[in-house]
Amino acid sequence: MEKVLKDLYIKFIVAIEITAWILFFNIMILNSIFDDIVAYNNLMIIFGVAMYHMLVYDVVLIVKIATKRKEFQNKPKIEEIQMITSCKSCGAEVLDKAGEFCSKCGGPLK
Repeated sequence: MEKVLKDLYIKFIVAIEITAWILFFNIMILNSIFDDIVAYNNLMIIFGVAMYHMLVYDVVLIVKIATKRKEFQNKPKIEEIQMITSCKSCGAEVLDKAGEFCSKCGGPLK
C-alpha cells in the first residue's frame, strides 16, 4: 500500500511539473510576442524560480528513493530458528512448531 501511495505521489508531482513547464513556455512565447508588457517579465521570473525549486526537489526525491531502495536491499534476512524437541512417550525428535503433541505417537512434548 505504501509503495502504491509513493508511486501516486510521484506521478502527481510529475503532472504538476509538466503543467508548470507548459505554462512557463506559454509565458515565454507570450513574452516574445508582447515585449512591452512588464507583467509577463515578472511572471517569467516567478516561474523561473519555481522551476528551479521543482528541479532541486526532484533531485532530492530521486536520491531519497534510491537510498531507501539500497537500504531495503541490504537488510539481512532474519530466519526463524526452529527448536527440536523430543517426545516424552516415544523419544522421537520433533520440530517444535508451537505444537504440544508428538506427530508420531500423539504424546506430549518435553
